[in-house]
Amino acid sequence: LVVNLTWQSVTTVQGRKVFVHIYNSSGKVAAQDDDVPAQGFVPTSWWRPGDVITDTHIVSLANLPPGTYRVTAGMYDAITSTRIEARSADGARLPDDEITIVELTR
Repeated sequence: LVVNLTWQSVTTVQGRKVFVHIYNSSGKVAAQDDDVPAQGFVPTSWWRPGDVITDTHIVSLANLPPGTYRVTAGMYDAITSTRIEARSADGARLPDDEITIVELTR
């Protein structure tokens, strides 16, 4: 599964990683990709206010049995593993500080 994310920076921050998680119907992570943005080529320490970053993540679905899955994404502090707050367009904090991208069926 190829997931293309677009980030717009509002400030420069150190040590952030992006996660893409695929949850099974039981709510457990069944597959994932965690990396520095742009497959390690554009760390958040390089970001300047207003920058737009294209960030591609590839998650293997080879070991997933047939079923329904939820694909999410977000950011976390690489040292503490604390997730960065994720908010909806209206400013409401999202559950588990992650954005649901799509639900898929295999």
